[in-house]
Amino acid sequence: MAKGVKSHLGEITAMLADAAPVALRPRGTGSIGAPVQLAQLSAGYQQLQTKVQELEGRAGRPLVLRLEALRPSRWQTAGIDEDRVAGLQANLEHNALASPVVVRTLADGGYEIIAGHHRVEAFRRLGREEIDAVVKDYADEEAMALVFFDNFLAPELPDYHKYLGFEQIRRASGMSQEALAKKAGVSRSLVAQLLSFERLPADALALIASHPRSVGANLAQGLAQLSADQPERVTRAVQMVVEQQLDQSKALAWVRAPQRPSRTAANAPVVIRSGRKTFCDVTASGNRVVVRFKSEEDRQRAEQAIEALLRDLAEAP
Repeated sequence: MAKGVKSHLGEITAMLADAAPVALRPRGTGSIGAPVQLAQLSAGYQQLQTKVQELEGRAGRPLVLRLEALRPSRWQTAGIDEDRVAGLQANLEHNALASPVVVRTLADGGYEIIAGHHRVEAFRRLGREEIDAVVKDYADEEAMALVFFDNFLAPELPDYHKYLGFEQIRRASGMSQEALAKKAGVSRSLVAQLLSFERLPADALALIASHPRSVGANLAQGLAQLSADQPERVTRAVQMVVEQQLDQSKALAWVRAPQRPSRTAANAPVVIRSGRKTFCDVTASGNRVVVRFKSEEDRQRAEQAIEALLRDLAEAP
């Protein structure tokens, strides 16, 4: 008999020993009847069956869990993607679950979802009450990484959420970018690009957090290189991208473009009236004053007076 089978049988035997014994009195004593004996036997069997199922789940064999006992992982940074759930829901309405979800046991007797958040959500929306699951004994650090990597390759996962996952693992484990890349099976340059989000101004990051699909890793890396010298302009560029006033492909050029001094806005024209009619309007802009007359005759009459006034001003001390 293979060692694994012996070990498995040994664990079942241990569970049998741990199961609460069912005390039965001999038939005919008058103390207990056959229906009660049958109920006690059934309860004991159910208890044993539950323990065997849990053992099989830990050994990699799926068991059936109530959805109400499942909890989302605290390390699920990406949230639920509605399009992904809708696609799963349409498929699972007519087909069986191809692969069980993966969970680990919680202290309160519930289960933390490690892989399969979207499948669980699709089952809930379909009105199902149970789902196939495999129970694994993962430590916190391993569970955190698995939750992230379960979603990492999904095309719909925004780059910002990939950054959050890598940053969470790096902060908890102290792993280098090279080690993170090796663990994820991706290039170090991709990890470095994703982690460039952390060098953006705090206000810019807050804008991206509220619209995670608006800024990709390419733009984040470019903006990060400009953030130290132009944090306000970088934040403004992110704001315009989020508000769809500026395309991602043009954001870097906008930040790098030399800033021209703004022109002094022209004052509103001052209207000079003669009775109910407009005599002229006067507009000041910078060091210029523009006077527009309503008639050539009025201009000619005013010209000499304006010239005399200007000469007086020029000669004044």
